[in-house]
Amino acid sequence: MKRTVVVVLATLFVVGAATTILRAQRGGESSPLRVATISLTRIAGESNEGKAANQRLMAFRDKMASDLAAKQKELQQDQARPADQRQAEFTRLAQQSQTEWQNMQRQLQVDVKGKMDPIVAEIATQHGFDLVLNSDAAVVWSSKKSDITNEVLTKLNAAAPPK
Repeated sequence: MKRTVVVVLATLFVVGAATTILRAQRGGESSPLRVATISLTRIAGESNEGKAANQRLMAFRDKMASDLAAKQKELQQDQARPADQRQAEFTRLAQQSQTEWQNMQRQLQVDVKGKMDPIVAEIATQHGFDLVLNSDAAVVWSSKKSDITNEVLTKLNAAAPPK
């Protein structure tokens, strides 16, 4: 509940700040702020880029799980070292694997976002939107006509056909 309140307040703050900045850029013009929304969850799950990134991430996860299982078996058979040392090494390797997976996940998100951002900017500019918000995170309600997700998916998929 507290997290929801914080997210809503942060969103209101961002929209308020964006309104002030945009009005200043417009020379004090007080026309209404035009806001679009986009579902980044849908972009990640439905775009060819997002699907390919997810496949790479799952393949990486499977390889890491296999490598960890092999290392665990190797450590269990190594009776020359004390059990606590073997357990500590396995724990370290598991944490390292998790960190590598998270880094790869972040990099893939950055890659997809890098390909999506110019498309979002183009569509927002074409429709005269001043601001685009992630409808999955901070939007309580918005009109369907302000949702540009389908348009972004169409252009993103046209730029990167299925592999």
